[in-house]
Amino acid sequence: MDYINEVADERAYRIKALTVVMEAALLFLVCLAGLVCNLLSFFVIVRHPLFNNSFGHLTAYHAASNAIVLLIFILWAVPWTVWSIPDELSGVINHRIGQLLCFLMEVAFHCCLFISANRYEY
Repeated sequence: MDYINEVADERAYRIKALTVVMEAALLFLVCLAGLVCNLLSFFVIVRHPLFNNSFGHLTAYHAASNAIVLLIFILWAVPWTVWSIPDELSGVINHRIGQLLCFLMEVAFHCCLFISANRYEY
């Protein structure tokens, strides 16, 4: 009976480990695709003369902040999805990275708001 329980526990552990790796791979692929799209849009907006106005600057800031958020996800969230965060990093560094992500997301939200307000000319 103990052997059957050990085999079942080992099988459950392998399935859980495979699920975690698949989650990390999916997170990495989605973040990588978003990072590439945001970087490409940033460079197109910055280099194209049509976007040399306030709308272009706001959309460039929006693309840049989204790209940095996705880069942080790739470098910070994906590895800790597979491995657990060491105790040395789970305190202050983790909180600072979270604050940076909140700030960058707030920048992206404000850029959306200002882009919407900028579309109406008086």
